Amino acid sequence: MTKLFRPSALALLLSLGGCVSSQYQAPVQLTAEQPLPAQYQLVAKPADWWQQLHDPQLMTLLQKAGAQNASLLAASANVKRYAALQSDAADNDLPKPTATAGMERSQQGKDAVVSSRYQQGVSVSWQLDLSGAVALAAQAAEQDRDIAVLRLQELQLAVLTQVARHYGDWLGAQLQIEVAQANLANLAKTRSIVQAQLDAGSASALELTRLQAQIYQVEAGLPALYLQQSQAQLALAALTAQTEVRLTKRSLPQFSQPLALAQWQDVLAKRPDLAIAERQLAKVHTQLAIDKAAWYPQLSLQGFLGFVSLGSVKTGTEQQSWSLAPSLSLPATDPWSVADRIDASTAGAEVALQQYRAQVFDVVRDLKGSLDAYNQGRRAQLLQQQQLAASSEAVRLTQLRYQSGMADFLQLLDAERELLSARDQAARLSLANYQQMVGLYQQFAAGIVL
Repeated sequence: MTKLFRPSALALLLSLGGCVSSQYQAPVQLTAEQPLPAQYQLVAKPADWWQQLHDPQLMTLLQKAGAQNASLLAASANVKRYAALQSDAADNDLPKPTATAGMERSQQGKDAVVSSRYQQGVSVSWQLDLSGAVALAAQAAEQDRDIAVLRLQELQLAVLTQVARHYGDWLGAQLQIEVAQANLANLAKTRSIVQAQLDAGSASALELTRLQAQIYQVEAGLPALYLQQSQAQLALAALTAQTEVRLTKRSLPQFSQPLALAQWQDVLAKRPDLAIAERQLAKVHTQLAIDKAAWYPQLSLQGFLGFVSLGSVKTGTEQQSWSLAPSLSLPATDPWSVADRIDASTAGAEVALQQYRAQVFDVVRDLKGSLDAYNQGRRAQLLQQQQLAASSEAVRLTQLRYQSGMADFLQLLDAERELLSARDQAARLSLANYQQMVGLYQQFAAGIVL
């Protein structure tokens, strides 16, 4: 019996192929002085960083956002989608069996007998990965899944940062409201002093009117602060997937000591955006290898094992049937197109590398800038607290001098204005310092160790 397909022929076909793989290696140096992370190690639970502030109200909001935020749930589903696509791509180099059953009726001429042909069995298709393109496609699918996981972690960090920022906005507005109320109380005390002087004939109605104008100015700023609180609560409700959020008064969380950092590469290893950029760089190199694989031949096998019968459905020994059909596809007839795609992918790999390097430079700049901004802001806040204490003492002394006739009304009014300004600045600096702390959390990807 003549063999339809010889093993030696298969060996010959296999010998025509090669195997392409990605030669990508992650960059290890940004500059001669600045190494890059050998491996990215992101913070597993970024919300835990906030526990050191000992604010249970904030922790509750962060935990609800992590569990209920709609964008995070969508990103989690996206990870599952890419995991399924990766699983599907991982077995594309295996034979694909398919159960088949069919019938064919035909007639060769007008007066010929109509014949029927029945077929049932198993068909198998198999594309041998001579060039490595199938394995490379599976590698690209794995990189897509890795990027989806990293984007989820990047989004987690962004959502938690927004929660912390809006929480600070609410507390900051509450602090400014309390400052305004304290200012109003202090102005009311000064007004009673001026009223007493007016009744005694040693002050004028103009002095009382000017003081009342200052009270109205403070009161006019309150509606904007109440609106800021309301907007912050609405934002927190949306981030935590709730219809409303109820908050209680607390002090703005602060760190008491300046912060410093020595090992920048340890921080870079925790940035999800840099990890995404590195994985995208790796995928570009994978695509370059896939384009190179187009130069190699592709060998596919089609097979069938089952029963074929004429006239009626039969599955006896005489109806047993099998077939094996190899096919070889040689490289593209348009080699210039293949070469152009390879050139384009090579240039794309260089673009991705420089974009990655530029992003690292930007991150290093932002890290140092955010750390310096926090430390300088904290220093300004401590100095301003001394100014506030001095302004409070100045008002107390000026009130006593005004009552005894040793100071005029303008001196009292100026002292009151300085105190109002100092209190307002103290509240604003407290909020700014807190938001700079939130910026540290975001820039350092919850990886800064205090």
